[in-house]
Amino acid sequence: MLEGTDLNQAYMLIPPTASTVTTATSAVNQEPAKPTNRSTMLPKQTVEYAKLAQQAQAQAQQSQQKLSTLTLEQQQQLVQHFTQQQQDQQPGYFESMFMKKRDVLKTLVMAMIVLLAISLHSLIMFWLQDYFTTNKTSFKSELGLRFLYPLSIIFLIWNIKAIAL
Repeated sequence: MLEGTDLNQAYMLIPPTASTVTTATSAVNQEPAKPTNRSTMLPKQTVEYAKLAQQAQAQAQQSQQKLSTLTLEQQQQLVQHFTQQQQDQQPGYFESMFMKKRDVLKTLVMAMIVLLAISLHSLIMFWLQDYFTTNKTSFKSELGLRFLYPLSIIFLIWNIKAIAL
């Protein structure tokens, strides 16, 4: 491998020289660069993160202390205040009715489908009774036709679900 190529320096196969560090940092910072060492940058960042973590922890402790110093009456007043705000934000009767319009339409469509199924059942049973009385069928053939009716419904539902996928 060639010693001193940019790829070798990028993959840290060889340590960067002072001239490459200077040109790289000066292009980024727009100021004269100083040779830096990676080991000195890492502790600075961890110290900054540690300071941020301590600040967040201190804020959490302050908020807990504020809550613990409140008296029981003040806590009850806060709860009442928040429940009042929630009640004010809840929609009224007519607003909730218009919001539920789609649900009501779904229920109405489902009721119409059930009504259609009941009327079709009545129609099919009338036709079957008429067929059985006029043709004088045997018990086995009548039983077979009566079993065929629910099986055909199951087959129809199965095919509809298969097509819908």
